[in-house]
Amino acid sequence: MEGAREVSLEVYNGQGQVVLRKEFGRVANLNERLDLSGFGSGIYFVSLRVGGERFGQKLVVNHD
Repeated sequence: MEGAREVSLEVYNGQGQVVLRKEFGRVANLNERLDLSGFGSGIYFVSLRVGGERFGQKLVVNHD
C-alpha cells in the first residue's frame, strides 16, 4: 500500500498505566471508533504512533 505506515494506539490512565492498546499494522487510512463505556470517569492520555511519529492528546471521560 502506497503511503502505508505502522499505526498503534495506547490509552493511559491517570497513574500512567496502559488501559487500552491497539495495533493496526501497516495502513494508509484509518477510521477507528473507541468504545470507552467500560472506562471510569477521569482523565486519560491517548498516544497514537504513526510510523516514527507520536501524537498525544488528553481525554476526559465523564459518565454522569
